[in-house]
Amino acid sequence: MGHGIAQVSATAGYEVVVREVDDAKLQQGLGKIDKQLARAVEKGRSSQEEADAIRARLHGTTDYRDLADCDLVIEAITESLELKRQMWKEVTTIVKPEAFFATNTSTLAVVDQAAVTDGRFTLVAVDAVSGFGDDLYLEVKLWNRTLRPIASESLYAE
Repeated sequence: MGHGIAQVSATAGYEVVVREVDDAKLQQGLGKIDKQLARAVEKGRSSQEEADAIRARLHGTTDYRDLADCDLVIEAITESLELKRQMWKEVTTIVKPEAFFATNTSTLAVVDQAAVTDGRFTLVAVDAVSGFGDDLYLEVKLWNRTLRPIASESLYAE
């Protein structure tokens, strides 16, 4: 799922730092993106120059410290509250206080993750990531404390 989020974000023009637990998983995820980009070129939905520009906006790492300057951190790790909370605890010590956090959880309460971010950060939910054929779709919703959406942004990658 993380590679899809990264690809959609880079396709939308954002610089993206992709963090993985080890280099093998990082290369596997970036390889999936490379295949999707090549398929888009092959089908005539993207030029090679566009695909190259998208790929150039993707920066891989295994070090959380490389997230320090990010404005938005989207997690897509295993559905384990303990792992997500450990990750958020570490990331809160690294990123700038004005950064937004987003979770790609499908089963865990956002508030249970937000509890470890020391109140300085806004945690949002990635509401939907879907594939329609080769197309990718990402919707990020910002929720207030009453759990009502207050902002929404949708990004597409063909």
